[in-house]
Amino acid sequence: MATIRLFIDHPKPPAIKKRLLIRQAGDVSLHEKVSWESVNIILTTDESLLAMNRTYLQHDYETDVISFGLHEPGKPVVGEIYISLDQARVQAREYKVPVAQEISRLVIHGALHLCGYDDQTISQQEIMRKKEEFYLTKVPD
Repeated sequence: MATIRLFIDHPKPPAIKKRLLIRQAGDVSLHEKVSWESVNIILTTDESLLAMNRTYLQHDYETDVISFGLHEPGKPVVGEIYISLDQARVQAREYKVPVAQEISRLVIHGALHLCGYDDQTISQQEIMRKKEEFYLTKVPD
C-alpha cells in the first residue's frame, strides 16, 4: 500500500479536507493500475512553484501544479506533487468553483502526471481533462 502524505507550506491555507485529497490521489493510482510507493503532496505558494519551475524545468512563469517522479523506470512511483494554493484560488474564481474543488482537481492532475500522463498536446490535454472530471466525481466529498 502506498504512503501518501499531504503538507501545507502556505501562510494562509484555505479550509481543505486532507483525507479527501489523499484519497483522491490514491484512487488515481489504483484505477490507473500504477504502483505507488510514496507520494508527497505539498500545498504551497506561487513564489515557491515559480522558483521550482525556473530551477528544475527552466520555465519562467507561474504554474498551478508541478509533479516530480523520483523513482527509477519500472519501479513503484516515488514522487512529489506541488500545488500553488495562490493559483488554485485564482482558477477557482475563473472557473466559478469552490477553492477546495480546484485543489482536488490539481491533486488529481498531478497524480495523473505521476501515472505517466502528459499534457503537452491538445489531445493529451483533453484526455487529462476527462480523467480529472472522472476522478472528481469518483471520490465525492
